Amino acid sequence: MLKKNKKLKVACIQMNSQDSLQKNILFAKKKIYYASKKGAKLILLPENCFLISENTKKLIENTYSEIMHPGINEIKKIAKNKKLFIIIGSVNIKEKRNILKSMFTRLRQKFNISISEISQHKSLSMATIGIAYITNDSKNDEIVIHKIIKTIETLRPDLIILNIITDSIKIEN
Repeated sequence: MLKKNKKLKVACIQMNSQDSLQKNILFAKKKIYYASKKGAKLILLPENCFLISENTKKLIENTYSEIMHPGINEIKKIAKNKKLFIIIGSVNIKEKRNILKSMFTRLRQKFNISISEISQHKSLSMATIGIAYITNDSKNDEIVIHKIIKTIETLRPDLIILNIITDSIKIEN
């Protein structure tokens, strides 16, 4: 705890992240150690400090849950060992929820579907979305799903769809 009138030294690290996860982690670590040597106790990293790439395949290969992310784990170790406060990025859960809420509203209006985030609520970078709809024309199931996916990609080209699982229930009279 800080004593009254004691100053807190803060470091804001600027990065030009590239498409190499390991190089970006190494760069961030070097800058954190340097800031710590200079007396910083609170260190701020940019939102996308670990990876920026236009290559979708590379992004998918380097997508981790927050628990398994090599960059986050490295930063946690440094923070613990050096007794630092390190903030990675500035996106918050409210911002993620607002993005999803806006997208869900538009999809509901366009397709008359039920849609919700069904897991990974606390993750800033990932969401599992469940979509349900009822139709009396089972031949068009895949077409509707394809249209929903295309609309998501159009509304949010920054999002990456990692996996699609479909299931249908046929009810006969």
